[in-house]
Amino acid sequence: MPQCNPDLKIIIVADDHSYTIEAFELSVVDYVLKPVQASRLRQAFEKAIKSMTVKFTKVVTTKVASDPIRKFMVRSDNTIYFIPLEDIIFIEKVSRKALIHTPTRVIEINDTLSFLSNQLSFPFVQTHRSYIINYRHISNIVHNGDTYLVYFNQYSKHAYISKNKLPEVMDQFTRINEVSEMV
Repeated sequence: MPQCNPDLKIIIVADDHSYTIEAFELSVVDYVLKPVQASRLRQAFEKAIKSMTVKFTKVVTTKVASDPIRKFMVRSDNTIYFIPLEDIIFIEKVSRKALIHTPTRVIEINDTLSFLSNQLSFPFVQTHRSYIINYRHISNIVHNGDTYLVYFNQYSKHAYISKNKLPEVMDQFTRINEVSEMV
């Protein structure tokens, strides 16, 4: 599958539904059938415009009382959130949205997990095609068929670890504990 600029908004106009599945796999905004009605095309353009948001997602550092506090800055609709990194429990991909889980709320954004993963570093790791977790919040991991469920301290929702990612996750977790014992 070709890689596209994630900020590019695509509307497909076609004679039939034969490319619908492929179109939405490429994350097109809309699929309009011919003959095109002006109201339907206007609706597709409005949908594309609504989905266009300036990407503010990045990690910023601020100082409060001389202690560096790293924050994750994201834009969701018309709001810019500054989320302390230690508050992020995990990030989950649901449909075309990414959900950032914190102890007090879930923030919905339009970024891809690969983009978010590139913005975040230790203690965050992508454990599954749909999850990025914060190691510091893990309470336990439970085997569940072909995957593993990850539970978090004082948080009721869980995330997943793919069975092929578990050795990497466990290795990093072991290294984290060895480093913290040396300090």
